[in-house]
Amino acid sequence: MVKIYSFLIASISIIVNAEILEPITITSSNAPKTTSDSIDFLSLSEQKFNQMLIQESSPGLYNPIKEGLQGNQILLDVNGIRMSNALFRSGPNQYFSYIPRAFVDSIEEDGLSRLMLNNSLGGEINQKLGVGESKIKMSYIGFNNGFESTITQKSEEFQGGVTWVDTQNHQDTFGEVPHSNYNQKSAYLQSNSLEYNEFTFLISQSNDIPRTDHYANSDPYDYNLQRYILLSDRIDYGKHHLSLSYQRYDEDISEVNSEKITTNDIYGLMYSYELSENINLSISDYFEMISYDDSDFTYNTFDTQLSYETNIADINFIAAYTFSYASIGDDIENDFINHSGLFRVSYESIYASVVQGHRFPSIINLAKSIITEKGIDIANPDLKNETATTYTLAYDNGLFYTKVYYRLLENLITRELLADKVDGKDAYKTINAKSAEMYGGIIGINYDYNDLYTSLYCEYTYGKTDTDYISKITPFHSTLMMQYKDAFIEYRYGAKAKNMSVSDKKDIRIVGHNNGYSITNIGYRFQEKAHELSFILNNIFNQEGRVYASSVDFPKRSVELSYTYRL
Repeated sequence: MVKIYSFLIASISIIVNAEILEPITITSSNAPKTTSDSIDFLSLSEQKFNQMLIQESSPGLYNPIKEGLQGNQILLDVNGIRMSNALFRSGPNQYFSYIPRAFVDSIEEDGLSRLMLNNSLGGEINQKLGVGESKIKMSYIGFNNGFESTITQKSEEFQGGVTWVDTQNHQDTFGEVPHSNYNQKSAYLQSNSLEYNEFTFLISQSNDIPRTDHYANSDPYDYNLQRYILLSDRIDYGKHHLSLSYQRYDEDISEVNSEKITTNDIYGLMYSYELSENINLSISDYFEMISYDDSDFTYNTFDTQLSYETNIADINFIAAYTFSYASIGDDIENDFINHSGLFRVSYESIYASVVQGHRFPSIINLAKSIITEKGIDIANPDLKNETATTYTLAYDNGLFYTKVYYRLLENLITRELLADKVDGKDAYKTINAKSAEMYGGIIGINYDYNDLYTSLYCEYTYGKTDTDYISKITPFHSTLMMQYKDAFIEYRYGAKAKNMSVSDKKDIRIVGHNNGYSITNIGYRFQEKAHELSFILNNIFNQEGRVYASSVDFPKRSVELSYTYRL
């Protein structure tokens, strides 16, 4: 019945528009500022991007790490539509970069109404689309001799634009990095003409991208094609909220002796209805038609959530329950069921919450063993759901915010190094670890006084399973940005990792570059009516370093120049 139902609704996807909870952590926007001119040298979405811990498997291919979790462990959304799908790998992946930063109006974290839906062990990162203003912008990027051009238009009826990026090889303090050029071409259109209806179209495509994250001295491999398409139509009518959407992923990867072609057509259903002033019902269904390395799969996930919110005196209470079901068909047959919940109490600027999230195993985890230069990842059809229970205490008064959390992960999907090699390669079996613990804390300041704006972000994370440390965790990182009128300085710091997993210790890309980083950037801009010329000097002290588990060092000392003409 689930398959029949899914095919009946395969041409529509309905997404929740009304959020029962507002995001608690930083929300950023690149819309023109009206209260201060001191904080828009870098748009707030760019500042938020810089604060996030971003791993790069190759230049331009970004993977956010959130509280030690990454890949398919966190929920990636675009305009509230779930990007995370059954092909997302458990380690770093590049899908976050499929959304061009030129079209990201804000980056939001932890909109708790979506937090418990499928593919979320550690919260949500939602890229909200928008262009902010009409402009023509051209940039030169010195550390890769690259050029980026963007044209955007915003009116009462619509907003949108086109952007294209073309770079040569990345240059760090050691010299030029072979096989590291990048390109992306994108177009975006969103209608604003109807009060209750919003149509969105986005396409981004890259061709012939070499990957630098090869293991040791092995040969690199290439992305012949990366393409992402989004079509959505959101409709709000009274207490009813729905939007229609379709997503398409295309990948063509060439390795030394093989070529892997992957497609994923994603349809779904999601509907939100306000049963009363306090109660909200949400139903969603995402149906995926996957072709991966000459194998075909269908993957259907269904979620229904009931939430309740009330205020007693000055205290706000929120409780929610989610039932989730996944069905996998064609080359493999498997079903999964999960129950999850949330309870949050808030008073003025303080809140405490308990959230249980879950993640169903991916197609790659269940059915497709992967052979790489590093070794062989062996799939496991007997995997169980991952679950995570997170306890959080936070304070945010707009100026100062802090957050501490403890997370218990059960049935964590990880890899176990087998004693015997397979075809002369290390072999890793995908398994459910018994349990894992993570804890961490965040401290931040956003201070705007006259012409001086200061932003400080610091984060610490620790994680361990029963027998090993959790892979790819940077223990501490921070970003400090100060801007005075038209000048800014940014300092980024990352500590050396001491607690490394067995897998990390065997990866030369990690253990051979585990030195932390200390990077300083400065910039200045000139403005005259509709014209703006900006200058950024990256890595002014020419320090080496990379984000832990990246395959890309920070660029060498280099210049970025941008010219903007506001239409």
